[in-house]
Amino acid sequence: MAIAARIDARFCASVHEVDIAPVSNVLADMAINVTAMSERAEADSKTTAGVMAQWLKQQADELAKPISIQRIRCRPEDLIDNWIVPSRTNDLTILAAPGSDQQEAMVIDLVFANGGPALIVPDIEVPATDAVFGVCIAWDGGRAAARAVRDAMPFLKAAKDVSIVVVDDDKAIEGKSAMALSHWLGHHGIASRLLTRSRGTVPVGETLQAAALAAGADMLVMGAYGHSRVRELVLGGATRSILEHTRLPILTTH
Repeated sequence: MAIAARIDARFCASVHEVDIAPVSNVLADMAINVTAMSERAEADSKTTAGVMAQWLKQQADELAKPISIQRIRCRPEDLIDNWIVPSRTNDLTILAAPGSDQQEAMVIDLVFANGGPALIVPDIEVPATDAVFGVCIAWDGGRAAARAVRDAMPFLKAAKDVSIVVVDDDKAIEGKSAMALSHWLGHHGIASRLLTRSRGTVPVGETLQAAALAAGADMLVMGAYGHSRVRELVLGGATRSILEHTRLPILTTH
């Protein structure tokens, strides 16, 4: 939220309340009272959702930004479908970096289905809104990278330091491509510098994040690569390694 506040964002939050399907099992109720357990779980989820909503409101107030909070009550398997709807009618979707395989699947679904940029944020301290803000672009000259840069333009214009990192032993990249990107940014009044890195045997996502952190960036911009068939997703190497170990906020788009 502190990062999004740099582009004068207004916030719309979705908070989940778990809806547990009714249990029709007399023996289970006699043995462990499954019905009562379900009711307690739903009550706990409702309480937690209220705490989340209160915390979000407090964060928005501290940033002096308006926020609307929607409480979504649904079964866990329906959560993504309920989240995709509002994500498609907002400028940016903010997601916590996944901490489990289930959370990773949810993040992947939202990144690839929301139709716009997603900001994936790990559990780290974010610089104050009055601190110098730096952005690093992971560039391979591809369509997804180009779209990510376009989607990140408000952040790039707000940044005081912009770098472009190219991993020269990962993909064949047209030599003039990175310079063309630099000139394009320049047309928007954005000064940038070019960094070249080699990954060797290190995952490309780790190389990109290390380069961004070494450059003092507060955000890494990169395209998301992959394809989905019947919700089975095959990710590109950079996308996979980024999701498995997110070290700084990642703005990505597909």
